[in-house]
Order: sequence, then C-alpha cells, then structure tokens
Amino acid sequence: MHWPTEAQQLIASASLAPSSHNTQPWRFAITEDGLELYADFSRALPVNDADKRELHISCGCALYNLRLAAASRAIALQVKLLPNPDQPGLLASVTLQPAGSVEESSLAPYIARRHTYRDAFSPQQLAGSVLQQLVDAVTAEHAGLHFLTGDTAKSELVALIKQADRSLWANAAWRAELAYWMRNKQHGDGLALPGGLVGISRLVVRQLNLGAVVAAASAKLCQASQHIALLTTTADTALDWLHAGQALQRMLLTACQHGLQASYLNQPIQVAALRPALQPLFGAGTPQILLRLGYPLSPPKTSGRRSIAALIINNGS
Repeated sequence: MHWPTEAQQLIASASLAPSSHNTQPWRFAITEDGLELYADFSRALPVNDADKRELHISCGCALYNLRLAAASRAIALQVKLLPNPDQPGLLASVTLQPAGSVEESSLAPYIARRHTYRDAFSPQQLAGSVLQQLVDAVTAEHAGLHFLTGDTAKSELVALIKQADRSLWANAAWRAELAYWMRNKQHGDGLALPGGLVGISRLVVRQLNLGAVVAAASAKLCQASQHIALLTTTADTALDWLHAGQALQRMLLTACQHGLQASYLNQPIQVAALRPALQPLFGAGTPQILLRLGYPLSPPKTSGRRSIAALIINNGS
C-alpha cells in the first residue's frame, strides 16, 4: 500500500464533515503508517465556542468520515483518541493496516450527499424503524440520541431557543465573529453568501442586534419540525466531544441514507446558562448537539471546502 496516496484520499473524505460556521478546524499529518488528526486552533471560535467543545465535535465528525472512507477501500484502521496528553491538539492517531477486519462501509456514498438543510422540512413523519436506526447509530459511537415528545416540551424548547438567540445576538463580539466567517462560497470555508452581499451582510451583522428577528425565524422552524433530537454524552470532556462528533456524523449519514437531512438548533447549548434546561425536556445526559431532522423540500445547498493541500501539515507547518 502507498499510504501517502491513500491518506490523501481519506483526508478528502474527512474534509466533507460539518463544522461550526463551516470553519473546518482540522489538519492532518501523514505518517509512515497512517496519519494524525490535529485540531486547528487558529480556526476556533473563541466567542461562540469558548471551551472548543464544538471544535472537537467537528473534528470527531471528520474522523468518522475518515474511518468510513477507509472501510470503503477495505483498509483496516487502528484509531487512538487523544494519544498524547502533552499534545492536546493531537486528537487522534490512525494506523492504516493492509489486512484485517474493516468497518461496515455502506454509508460511504453519503459522505458527499450530506448537507446542512436550513429551510423547512416536509411535514412527513419518519418511520419508527428509521428513528431506531438513528438511535442505534449514535449508541454505537458511545453517545445517546433522544427525540423531543409532547407539545408542552416543544413550547418550552421554542422559548429556550428564542432566549438563546436574543442572548447571542446581544453580544457585539459574537456578532463580529459571525460576520468574520461570512464569506464568498469560492473562498472555500465559512458561511457562504453571494459575493455581492458579503460586505453589506457583514456590516449589518456587526452593527445591528437582529436577535428578535432571528429568534422568530428559529422558533418558526422549530415549531414546524416533526422531529427534534438531542445528542448527549455521559460526561463533558474532550474525549466525550470526539465521541459525540463521530456519533453525530454516523447518525447524519444514516439519516441521509434514508433521504433525510438535518440542521442545527444549538443556540441553547451555546449559551452556558441555558444548556442545563435541555436535560429535563429530553430526559437525557449532557447536551452536545440539538438538531432537527426531516425530508428536504428542495435540494440542499452545498458549502465550500478548503483544498486538501491546505489541510496537510508538512515540515511542522
């Protein structure tokens, strides 16, 4: 096996993972027997994600894509999470093996088909068997998935989301960070906007507190969603976040296999004071990702991606 060639192909698949603000906060070093996954802390969100929890989750999503891409090429992997306590940025070491058992690879074709869908979903309900497959996908990656039930719980969740939106948008530093990541799609990362709108959009976001407007839009999407789920972990460490990311991506690809897409309602998790209020609504553990799932009514929009060369660490760069 020519590991450098194989490794670059795996990195290409890994890079299609979701990430907060589409920051793509991962880099890879190709080693003699595989590769290493590093957090790219230069692409962190110090206001929106002060403890780098979402950054680790995003990198966990990329790691699952890498695992799946390897399985589709009949490459066995040995993965060690957080292998060196003295290097907190080294999130995983991956050894590629030419023989041995490989993971199930049926989800691999959906890596490129999964996209965040930000519009309203079809009102069609998911079959119970599909819901169970989503739960099983998350459980297999050491996390939990819990679906919201009942009108009262949904009303309380809507209120939390609106409160969180207003809180986030009232923070000028948060708005400035959001504006910074608004980019032309050709830029390859960030929140894609038509080129002619980037400048004015950044200005508006920096200068205006649109919390009430955004809260109303978020509430409408939440109220119209048939299926809202909370992904949880038992604890809240970097290791748990990496498990959460792998669980999230496995669940998203399983959903995509059934024609579903997802989008995020993470605002109550991003506001630390509101995060504990999610637990009684879902009867769950530590909240990590809040999202809605459904059948899209139109093709989802794709997000830009950085070049593979920009993701590979060479000579200590």
